[in-house]
Amino acid sequence: MVVDCGDRIDLTTCKLLTNDQLGEITERSGDSCGSTFIDAEFIKYLRGILGDVPMDLLRDNGQMQYLVQQFCDYCKMPFTGDDQDFLYELDIEHTKRYIKDDNTRKTLEDDEWVIEINFETMKSIFEPVIRNILNLIKAQLDNAQETFSAMFLVGDFSESKYLQKSIKQEFSHRVFNILVPLQPTAAISRGAVIYGLPIKSNDLNNVGNSKSYTSFYTISS
Repeated sequence: MVVDCGDRIDLTTCKLLTNDQLGEITERSGDSCGSTFIDAEFIKYLRGILGDVPMDLLRDNGQMQYLVQQFCDYCKMPFTGDDQDFLYELDIEHTKRYIKDDNTRKTLEDDEWVIEINFETMKSIFEPVIRNILNLIKAQLDNAQETFSAMFLVGDFSESKYLQKSIKQEFSHRVFNILVPLQPTAAISRGAVIYGLPIKSNDLNNVGNSKSYTSFYTISS
């Protein structure tokens, strides 16, 4: 099984056939529950602290993306789910001009315009998205009715240590090898290039008639 973890999650289940072809044994499946939905949960969390009007103003003035990028760089990707002392202090002083509610402003001033994102907060942000991903994988495993030798996690979100850990904890009893290639983000584009290089123009007419499925992924160690 290949689990493509990007802005959405796409799953492909294949069996190795002769001539290095891959036969698809279940229909590909997926859902919109990838990396950007972690960002959406983070934005929802900030709305609960700052309020709707300030968040809308941040978005409309092009400053929301800065906060999301800070979260991605210092929280989303580094978070492993192992360190219960995890803490990131998000500096939001640049948002003060948008905060008009007196109570909210007083609270943030007392906190020196810093929002502390701790272990429990990170788990609550991740949990809805992780649960959806695990449900997708479980459904694909159940539908295949096959014994799986390996599961490969590719795409940029597959670099999340917490996602890797969650998938391995949930499915290691069903899939012995759950692996992440060295360059998971580039696996799809590299696979497409490698697949396309040897194809001659007169071969393209036969692709649609093929009963086998060629995967656009490369897995290297």
